[in-house]
Amino acid sequence: RMVAATEMYIESQARNFVFATGVTDKNKAKFGNNVPTEAEIYEEKFLRALEGLKKRPDNKTTLESLSPPNIIREDKSFNTASNIEEISKIIKEQKWQNIRIVSSKYHIPRIKALYERAQNDDSELKNVKIEFISAEDFVINKKPGRYDKIIEQYYQTDAAKRRLDSEAQGLHDLQHGTYREEK
Repeated sequence: RMVAATEMYIESQARNFVFATGVTDKNKAKFGNNVPTEAEIYEEKFLRALEGLKKRPDNKTTLESLSPPNIIREDKSFNTASNIEEISKIIKEQKWQNIRIVSSKYHIPRIKALYERAQNDDSELKNVKIEFISAEDFVINKKPGRYDKIIEQYYQTDAAKRRLDSEAQGLHDLQHGTYREEK
């Protein structure tokens, strides 16, 4: 996701970035109460990646000519459904009419379904044009051969297979009205 975000910035495809998610109960249990929000971590990784890219001669001129990214940190949400709820508030506050949501390929169908549900419930969101972008597809398209093997290897892991099953179940539950939102 970070590679996709940095590429969008470098190519002037995006200036505004919302990094979302606060501290989940799972992360509190794993790392303690003082764990940083996921949004803080994403923002830090993004800015660190940009700083690293500025040091490369092939990117230096391009990056120096770009205006700094506008970053909004959404750190109230704790799961995908609350991500959509909080991001929807930001979309309305900023009066954005065109947005892109970048996430992992396996996550896009559920994000899309949740956002469409939010759009149906909120007239201010009905006219917002939204594009859902698979980070994996985006980087494979932009950097053919560079990330293909890493992505392929990840999707072969047991963890990825469990995640795919979980996402499929979540989407099924959303479509059948049995979706439950967990902290």
